[in-house]
Amino acid sequence: MKFLFLIFLFLTPPVLAEPNESTFLDGIAAYKTKDFEKAKEAFTTLAQQHPNHPALLYNLGLAEYQQGRFGMALGLWRKARTLDADMTPADQAISFTEEQLFPDKNNKTFIITILHTLLSLPLWFWWLLSLGSFAVAGWWSLEYGVKRRLTPNLWPSWLYFVFPFFIFTTIFATLDYLDHTQVSATIVQKDLETRVDPSETAPTLAPLEEGQVVSVEKHLAGWVQVRTQNGAPGWVPQNSVIEFKGR
Repeated sequence: MKFLFLIFLFLTPPVLAEPNESTFLDGIAAYKTKDFEKAKEAFTTLAQQHPNHPALLYNLGLAEYQQGRFGMALGLWRKARTLDADMTPADQAISFTEEQLFPDKNNKTFIITILHTLLSLPLWFWWLLSLGSFAVAGWWSLEYGVKRRLTPNLWPSWLYFVFPFFIFTTIFATLDYLDHTQVSATIVQKDLETRVDPSETAPTLAPLEEGQVVSVEKHLAGWVQVRTQNGAPGWVPQNSVIEFKGR
């Protein structure tokens, strides 16, 4: 897996780092000589100039990973993946690192696995199915109910399955939309706890794991209110998370 990371790093066109190509090449040279701190500095400089450039975020994540900052690497890769859904190396890097940090993550129930698989399908796919089933149901309802003047009990049985299919696909389209528009964040620090108020002196609420994904509620003066899947909202410093759209 690490070999795949390196291949993508070295094949990333320098033009992606415009206008500072020399800094990009310096980062690659440092990474090749295993000077990961220098590589991090070079890619950080470029990422500050181009904060939403997926390839730069990915490469910076590699340097962070090599220095043992797995949460930071995951945060950068997740953000890169939301900016470029087709970035396969980011998916591979995320899966590989999540297996290291959360070895029990793959022990999901069958229903949870199916739900995640369905929600991972493109949003346009669900809206297409929803609109398509609505069009079919509407057209044939008019055909049998208005044009042919048949009572519903004489309609073909397959038509009765179109209506629940429309409801099903509409629900998943809505869930997928909410999932994609949700602002989430990756916890990038170790031994972090949420606090009752946005203050270092406020009482703590719950511990968070490095690399964990949380939902973002709101911001206030350098602090972020986050919520875990099963927890109450709490505050963490802004610099302890990397935010991204989706989950």
